[in-house]
Amino acid sequence: MSGKVTQTGKAVKGDVRHSAAVEVPVPPENPLLTPQIEKEHVHAIYDTIANHWSHTRYKAWPRVEAFLRNLPPSSFIADVGCGNAKNGIVAETMGHTVLLSDISYPLIKVCNEREPNLNTMVADCLQIPYRSQSFDATISIAVLHHLSSEARRICAIQEAIRILRIGGQFLLYTWAKDQAEGASRHQFDSADVLVKWHHKLPKVKKEDWNEKDAAALQHESAVGTICPEKEAIIYERYCHVYEQDELRKLFAQVPEAEILSVHYDTGNWVVHAQRV
Repeated sequence: MSGKVTQTGKAVKGDVRHSAAVEVPVPPENPLLTPQIEKEHVHAIYDTIANHWSHTRYKAWPRVEAFLRNLPPSSFIADVGCGNAKNGIVAETMGHTVLLSDISYPLIKVCNEREPNLNTMVADCLQIPYRSQSFDATISIAVLHHLSSEARRICAIQEAIRILRIGGQFLLYTWAKDQAEGASRHQFDSADVLVKWHHKLPKVKKEDWNEKDAAALQHESAVGTICPEKEAIIYERYCHVYEQDELRKLFAQVPEAEILSVHYDTGNWVVHAQRV
């Protein structure tokens, strides 16, 4: 057992999850070109696990919900890297208008299945197809840690800020390297890691599990390992995990962004910024 506790003082159940360090290849000179490590260990995997992943992400985190609730009434919000729309749905119920985008078409399909009236599109967070200074707020929740170079991370922050009006608010969540107070049970020994995802067969009992059916789940471009002991295919997602000061240095490269606060929230570093 891990012996770890969460911020609320509750013991974290289960063993610590160790993630393998990975050496990131030299990225393309143009930061808008997606590196192969992201194509194979982010995009292809989320395209494959979209439905399974969505079932584990069923509601907005409390402090994200608080940020949305504290925005002016009827705010215009961009949810960049929206996942399964858990945050956008909450924002809409508060009376805000939200445009949701994600690079994964299967995840956008999940969004539309959950709530058919959402405004969704497939889009790259480094090239958001929105006009500059259009939004009252932008949120980027658990997206930045999937970008594999500093130049791409800066570009993503620039885009999130670009689409904000002057004074518009930006909330960014990304995984922290230090998970001492997180509930995820991860232990990161390196800044660049491959984090395992156990892709279970949906609605299949243990005694009915078989490798042939598991293999059929795999996306044509996703490389996973069939693991009978876990009754799952194991995929490895690329993540770059952050130190607090690292995020401050990234935002310092974006002169239109002013950091209002940086804080730690259950295994994530959180930046609240505004456009100036």
